[in-house]
Amino acid sequence: MIQRVQSLYLLISAIAMVGSLAMPFLLFSLPGTDITLYAFSIVDSSALLFSEKAPFYTLGVSIVLTAILSLITIFLYSKRSLQMRITIYGIILKLAIVAVVGYVWYMLTDVEPQFKTMPQIGVLCIAIAIVLDWLAFTGIKKDDVLVKSVDRIR
Repeated sequence: MIQRVQSLYLLISAIAMVGSLAMPFLLFSLPGTDITLYAFSIVDSSALLFSEKAPFYTLGVSIVLTAILSLITIFLYSKRSLQMRITIYGIILKLAIVAVVGYVWYMLTDVEPQFKTMPQIGVLCIAIAIVLDWLAFTGIKKDDVLVKSVDRIR
């Protein structure tokens, strides 16, 4: 049901995840070169470590899956326990995406310790989506408690 606030949280979370597909996640810079991590590629401006544009599908596929998962969860309003489980799975998958970004960060700074690393807006979108999923989970849980208390009265 769209009038439930947790449905709006899940919708905004899915929009944030889809929006992060076009935004950079990390920027590694050295004098004369920049390496940028996107959802589906790693762009190296001077081909120092990678070719000009190296494919990197792990983030992109995971982001698309979590966005679809959030959209599917919206329509499971009549099955609150399933909706809570899927929301938790979505949070775990989003945390795994952050772990992959952290791993790339670690690997590139291990290869070249001189890199100046700057997180970009894509990481912020994922963090916002995680917070929104948690808010949706708490809203679903409150609805479940309310329905169970009303069922006890009957």
